[in-house]
Amino acid sequence: KSDIKLMIVEDNDSLRDFMNQVLSQEFTILTAENGAIAWESIRNQQPDIIISDIMMPEMDGFELCRQVKSTFETAHIPLILLTALSEQTEQLHGLGLGADDYLTKPFDTAILRQRIKSILQNRKATREMILNNMALGFPASEPLGNSQNDKFISRLYKVVKDNLSNCDFDKEQFASAMNVSTSLLYKKIKAITDLSPTDFIKTVRLEHAMTLLKQKEHNITEISEICGFASAGYFSTVFKKQYGFSPSELTEEKS
Repeated sequence: KSDIKLMIVEDNDSLRDFMNQVLSQEFTILTAENGAIAWESIRNQQPDIIISDIMMPEMDGFELCRQVKSTFETAHIPLILLTALSEQTEQLHGLGLGADDYLTKPFDTAILRQRIKSILQNRKATREMILNNMALGFPASEPLGNSQNDKFISRLYKVVKDNLSNCDFDKEQFASAMNVSTSLLYKKIKAITDLSPTDFIKTVRLEHAMTLLKQKEHNITEISEICGFASAGYFSTVFKKQYGFSPSELTEEKS
C-alpha cells in the first residue's frame, strides 16, 4: 500500500463506503460527505489527490474544485470530478475550474484506478520536466497550467538564484523569502518537484555550477563560491554525486 493520501468527497454514504473499501487497498483514504467538510480537511490534511462528486449539499464539487485550484496552499493537488451528468457543458465547466479529470457515474472501479494512476504518472512527468527546465536555465512558460503553481515555481527559482552565493541560505531563510511556513514550503515543493527545499536549493546551485563550468571562465574554487558551496572540496563531492563525474573531470574533458 502506498503512502499516497486520497480524499473521497461523496454525499452518498454507500458509494463513499464502497469507494473507500476498494481504494484503501492501495491508498491512505480520507473521506468527507460534502465540499464544505472536505475543504476544511483538505487544508489541514493536504491529500495527494481528491476525488469529488459534483452534486452535493452545502458546497458542490464545482465550488470545491474552484476553491482548491485558486488557493495557493492547495492549487497543486490534482482533483477528479465524479458526475451523474454526462452533458459536455457540465464537464467543460469543471475543466474550466481546473479539474484534472472527469468520470461519469456509474463508473468501473478499474477505470477510476487507472485515472488516478494516470494523474500520478503525469505529475511525475511534470516534475521531470521542471527539473530539466532548471538544467536549461528555467523557467519554462506555464509548465503546470495553473497560474498559482507556475508563479510559485518561478518565484522559488528566483529566490534561490538571488541567494546563490550565500552558503548560509537554508530552508528557514527560503521559507521566509517565500513568505510561507517551512512546513508549507516543504509540502508544496515536494508535491510539485519531489524535492525537499534543501535539495531544491542544491539542485539550482549545481545546475548553475554546471553552466559555469561549461563556459570555462572561472576555476573550480571560484565557481564553488559563486554557487554558494562552503568549500571547493564539498562542491566537488556533491557535484560528483549528482552527475557521476567531478568538476575537474568535466573541465579536463572540455580542455
